[in-house]
Amino acid sequence: MTIAIPFYSGRAYFFRALQSAIQQTHRNIEIVISDNCSPELKPSDIEPYLKDPRIRYIRHEKNLGMIGNWNFCIDSATTDLVSILHGDDELSPTYAEHICETATNYPDTTLFYCQAVIINNKSQPSFSFPDFIKKCLTPSRSSLHEVHGETGAASLLTGCYIFCPSVCYRKSKLGRERFLQQWKQVPDLEMWLRLLIKNHSFIGLPYHDYLYRRHQENATAQNTVNSLRFVEELKMHFYLADEAEKLSWSKAATIGRRCYILRFNILYCAIKDAAAFNLMGSLQKLRLVFATSASFANEA
Repeated sequence: MTIAIPFYSGRAYFFRALQSAIQQTHRNIEIVISDNCSPELKPSDIEPYLKDPRIRYIRHEKNLGMIGNWNFCIDSATTDLVSILHGDDELSPTYAEHICETATNYPDTTLFYCQAVIINNKSQPSFSFPDFIKKCLTPSRSSLHEVHGETGAASLLTGCYIFCPSVCYRKSKLGRERFLQQWKQVPDLEMWLRLLIKNHSFIGLPYHDYLYRRHQENATAQNTVNSLRFVEELKMHFYLADEAEKLSWSKAATIGRRCYILRFNILYCAIKDAAAFNLMGSLQKLRLVFATSASFANEA
């Protein structure tokens, strides 16, 4: 199994991520560091770690962009299983062990994902209301479960309960499918739904083996403030609803267009903005909620 770490910024967290990969109980892994022309990381910083023969360090001559770097991580893996560990997150020691064991038992499955623990900038467990809702939407948190077909697509369009970097991909099943450059905020969800439309299947593991860090410097937090995240999420929902309609997946198409959980999250963030006296940000988000509500009313 390959654990690939795409990196551009966030040096304060990067070495925690790397150390968590090194400390996996499953030893038969390779670790690829994909340095996207980072101004914060030098080859000399990595040199001591290269004594571990499992670690490869690649510094790109030009910046590939976030999506390009993610795709490079998949392509550069020398193993069939590859996971993309974000440079500001961490893994529990048993992540690779649980993934590899499950992948052996399900050889025809394209991707595997585990449950996540939300942590803060000090790597301590942290509560997040949107992430609490995500957990409530998870089909099963106590046993293995399959995500497949229209039922799987409908569940992800209801609310995305999979944490992007918790996923491990099987390259031999993934084929030529990759993240698309046109999606800046939701390339992961778009690719997963594209795979489901093409009859791939996923397995969710009940183990809390991924430590997902919430902090104000990451791209998700920044794009939540300026609403770019929500504009793209809505666009992606409508696009995939149309794709589901072509397959006569009426349930998935309806859920994709109504996107109740997404609109609720936008409203929640608008209220948070208003409470913080960010009235412009709150107004932007309320406009999105009202615009989509009006669209659904017209359809009805």
